[in-house]
Amino acid sequence: MKTLWKRCRVSLGTSFETLVNRVENHEAVVAEAIREAQSAAAKARVKLTHVRRDTTNMRRRIDELANAKSDWERRAKQYGDGDRERALECLRRRNRAAQELTHLLGEATRHEQTERNLAKDISKLDEHIATLKRRKNALAARDFRAKALVAGEQAEGSAMAGLDEIFDRWELKLAESECLTESARDSFEDSFIAEEENLGLEAELDDLLKAESTESK
Repeated sequence: MKTLWKRCRVSLGTSFETLVNRVENHEAVVAEAIREAQSAAAKARVKLTHVRRDTTNMRRRIDELANAKSDWERRAKQYGDGDRERALECLRRRNRAAQELTHLLGEATRHEQTERNLAKDISKLDEHIATLKRRKNALAARDFRAKALVAGEQAEGSAMAGLDEIFDRWELKLAESECLTESARDSFEDSFIAEEENLGLEAELDDLLKAESTESK
C-alpha cells in the first residue's frame, strides 16, 4: 500500500502537469499546486488526530484488560480450594480478557505504526509546501523584475525617441538665440569701432590742418 506522501505526490504531479498543459500563467499553476498540497496536509492532520485518539483509547482499554486479567487470576486462586465453580468462572473471564488484550495489543501496534507514517508524510508535505512557496516567491520576483525591465526598456525607448526630438529642437532654438546675440554683440562692437575710427580720423585731420597752418606762416 502506498503511503499518503506517495499518493499525494503522484496526485499533485498529475494535476500539476494537467494545469501546465492548459495554463500559461505559471504563478497561478504553482499556487494551485500549493493549495492542493496544503489540502492534502490538512486532511492528513485530521486523519492523524483520529488515529492518535483511537490509539489513546486502545491503550486505555489495554490497561483495563491487563488489570482485569490480573484480578480474575487472583480471584481464581482465592476461590480455587473453597468454591471451584467460581474459580473456574474467574479463569474463563481471565482468558477472555487475555484474548482481547492480545488482540488490542496488535491493533495498537498497527495504529502506532500508522501514526508514525502519517506524521512522516505530513512532515514531508510541509517541507514540500515550504519548498514550493520559496521557489514560487523567488521565480515570481524574477518574473516581475524581467517584466519590469522589458516595460522599462520599451518606455525608455519611446521616451528617448521623444527626448531626442526635444533635444534637437532645444539645440536649434539655442543656436538661433546665439546667432541673434552674436549679431547684436557685433553691431554694438562695430559702433564702438566706427566711433573710435572717426575720432582717430578727426585727430589726424586736426594734425594736418595744424601742420598746414604752420607752414603758411
